[in-house]
Amino acid sequence: MNSEEIQKLNLICISLKEFCYGLDSLDKSSQNSDQGSPKMRFYMNSLYSYTANYFLLDNGINDPIGGNLYPALEEIDLQDNLDDIINILNTRIDALEFKEILRTFRNKVIVHYNYSFDAVDRYIYNVVNLRTEENILRYQFLLQTLYDKVKELYIRLSYILSECEH
Repeated sequence: MNSEEIQKLNLICISLKEFCYGLDSLDKSSQNSDQGSPKMRFYMNSLYSYTANYFLLDNGINDPIGGNLYPALEEIDLQDNLDDIINILNTRIDALEFKEILRTFRNKVIVHYNYSFDAVDRYIYNVVNLRTEENILRYQFLLQTLYDKVKELYIRLSYILSECEH
């Protein structure tokens, strides 16, 4: 890799490290905080925003997934490292792919919030029944698996970066 590509990879790793810090902080906070507490909602909303930035925004422009991470990794020929994440995001829960549930939640609840649960019902719960135990567990499993794969991605890319710097 040339110096510009190494710099790009370094900045990607810095961003992924921030995300991993948020994941670790969420794990620690969940041990002594209620699920609906402001602290837990803050961490979850932040992680949803990072997830959208990395993998969801501008889908259709950036293929095979949206977000800023795929094109950045593609520029340095490391996009194959996202294959597991792409598979998770493309997994269906009833009528929607997991990525559509995350993107809709981010767009309709976090970013364009109108202080009503109508958007959640209209765009998510009326399309995918996330009130059934099976779908709740599937959603939680996919979310945890996604976050585990992002941690693995950070470790893998950090290793590649360290090899390039030596």
